[in-house]
Amino acid sequence: MRDQMNTRLRGYALVVLICSFAPQAMAQRWLTELPQDKREQPTINDLRQAFESYYREHPVDLKLDKLEPTLRFEGAQEEKERLDVEEYKLFRRWEWLVEPRAYPSGRLDLEQLATFRAQVKEIDDELTSKQTGESPLKRQYFHPIWKPLGPSDAVGGTNMGRVNCIEFDPKNAKIIYLCGADGGIWKSTNSGATWSPKFDFQPTLSVGDIAVDQKNTKVLYVATSDSFGYNVPFWGGTYSVGVMKSKNGGTTWTPTGLNWTVGQNRTIRRLVMHPTDPKILLAATSAGLYRTDNGGVTWTQILPASTYDVEFQQNNGAIVYATTNQVLKSTNAGASFSPLSASCAGSRYNIEIARSNPNVLYTLCTNGTVQKSTDAGATWATVTAPGVSLYGHYDNVLAVSPVSDKIVYVAGFNIKRSADGGNTWSNVPVAVHPDNHAIKFAPGSSSTLFSGNDGGVFKSTNSGSTWTSLNKGLAITQFYRIGISRTSPNIMVAGAQDNGNMKYASGSFTNITNADGMQGFIDWSNSNVIYAGIQYGGFYRSTNGGTTFTNVSTPASGAWVAPWCQDPAVATTLYAGTDKVYKSVDQGTTWVAASGALAGIAQFTVLKVAQSDTQVLYAGSGTKLYRTTNGGGAWTDITSGLPVATNFLTHVAINDTNPDIAYATFSGYVAGEKVYRTLNGGGSWTNISGTLPNMPVNTIAYQKSTHNAVYIGTDAGVYYRNEQLPDWVPYKFGLPNVIVDDLQIHYGTKMISAGTYGRGIWQAPLL
Repeated sequence: MRDQMNTRLRGYALVVLICSFAPQAMAQRWLTELPQDKREQPTINDLRQAFESYYREHPVDLKLDKLEPTLRFEGAQEEKERLDVEEYKLFRRWEWLVEPRAYPSGRLDLEQLATFRAQVKEIDDELTSKQTGESPLKRQYFHPIWKPLGPSDAVGGTNMGRVNCIEFDPKNAKIIYLCGADGGIWKSTNSGATWSPKFDFQPTLSVGDIAVDQKNTKVLYVATSDSFGYNVPFWGGTYSVGVMKSKNGGTTWTPTGLNWTVGQNRTIRRLVMHPTDPKILLAATSAGLYRTDNGGVTWTQILPASTYDVEFQQNNGAIVYATTNQVLKSTNAGASFSPLSASCAGSRYNIEIARSNPNVLYTLCTNGTVQKSTDAGATWATVTAPGVSLYGHYDNVLAVSPVSDKIVYVAGFNIKRSADGGNTWSNVPVAVHPDNHAIKFAPGSSSTLFSGNDGGVFKSTNSGSTWTSLNKGLAITQFYRIGISRTSPNIMVAGAQDNGNMKYASGSFTNITNADGMQGFIDWSNSNVIYAGIQYGGFYRSTNGGTTFTNVSTPASGAWVAPWCQDPAVATTLYAGTDKVYKSVDQGTTWVAASGALAGIAQFTVLKVAQSDTQVLYAGSGTKLYRTTNGGGAWTDITSGLPVATNFLTHVAINDTNPDIAYATFSGYVAGEKVYRTLNGGGSWTNISGTLPNMPVNTIAYQKSTHNAVYIGTDAGVYYRNEQLPDWVPYKFGLPNVIVDDLQIHYGTKMISAGTYGRGIWQAPLL
């Protein structure tokens, strides 16, 4: 439907070749380029250089990252090539998340990361306590009411967000829990027809697994962290804070004795409970296998090696299997283990026990190899290769029917099924969205199963032949940017990680592109004209409300999230930042350079046009900021006075009536260097960070008001300040404890909208 869109993607000239490192995780192949002396503690620059070195020799063709809302594969070769593109994008997503937070050393200050959420709570509590007895206006600063906008059933339910785990209540199969990568825990009491959040205000919303007490099903244990979310050493708030426990079905949570800080750099991959003694749990973690026999009060490290999976035999809890780079077996409920002969040379190793015949075991290694034992692990044989496409850590799923030991599913980018114990395999249609992270059979069934993937959660009642979305009420989308129509406030475009661009219109969301949705906006003069961006500065225009698009990209590719915007006075004029600042006077049909190559900027990540004087633009990257007052005829470096030596520039906002007043925000973990203001067009800057918690600030929005109000989006919600207030105040009552990537103000409705990285879009009234 959008053949012309692929023209832009062909221009990137990047095609992946399958290399010979079969035992290694596919998504980690480029790590072979990392010098030996840098493998112990690589910086982000070390990893980037290795990645780029590998892909110079093994280019990928990004034209296969199609923008059509419905995925179509023309055959095995196209599926393989698209898999290669997805592997490439995994690093770029990680790089976008990590680079601002790891600047300038290239290594995240994990001690700062470990403490900032405590600082957030301390400051929020202190400020909130001071509101007692104050005026209603001042109390508003502490109690705005944020409400979710969605999507909670996006694009027919197909493109919601990443689900890491699915678990049933042992006594009531209508009660289902699922884990969101950055969206917390969700609960359904009606077999997945609707969902409600249960983890919104915890120290992290990254969850990898959940265990339900089979005797008292109100008791839940949660493994925090995005266990396999990235295929390189990942930072940025998705590490584990340990195992948390609820005694009331998820209403409240408390830490257990496995109580970590994100600064310890750990993840929990699997959390399982003894089948008859709920006080015994095992946690497979990056720091080894941990065991508790007192309901989480204390934990003991049983295995020191990084552990990927662990499973209790359901009819005999004394028998447990665990995987490191080999399979191990316990006959004393996990108190000790002995190695078996099966082994895996890859970076993730899964194991499943057949409930119908516990002597039958299956394993899945990251090179796609499936091994099988029919004698409880004493001997192993490699079965016929299923031919599944895996991403190493990221997509690696193994599931065995609870009814038949012959029915096995393996999944990654695609899904394969065997009905004869691994002798032969057949293709299973993906559950609308590829990238599978969990497959769970309904209790007692071999034909009803659930898929958790990058698009949400889906159900099949016919062994995977067809799938139905169960995403209603589930709001876990990871948004990069949002854009709201000035004339029609009920119309919005929003760019989501791995879920394309979505259009919001009169209460519902529809998918209008695939790929990774980035910056988009609605033409302020005609709401049928929609501008949508994808990765690397792929820009597109629709004149029919998003039904079809035309490629309107600049001559050069851009950053992962490339900025572009509409002139606030002339609707046909656009500006875009890729390798240069470009200007178009015909809605993007043609572009001319409005800047040269500005020193210190390889690709622009910041671009703003002043509302009151469209000749004034601010443009920059993480370490440089420039300004022009004549539409790009000349540019002035206005970086001096900004903390770019220590923190990473993330966003700029301009006063609506005075183009000389502007604000700049910064990511990173250097205290007191978060927000700066200029009153003279960047001639000088004043630090207005106040006592903000030491955490990344990702975005800022200026509100036209008597006292020049501004709102900032941080890694833990929204803060507010105006010229009358001596300091920042939290502006996040009701908003989950989630990363806020973008803020947009609509004056007609007097509302502010927040695009979050894991909990969709939220709205609150302006002050």
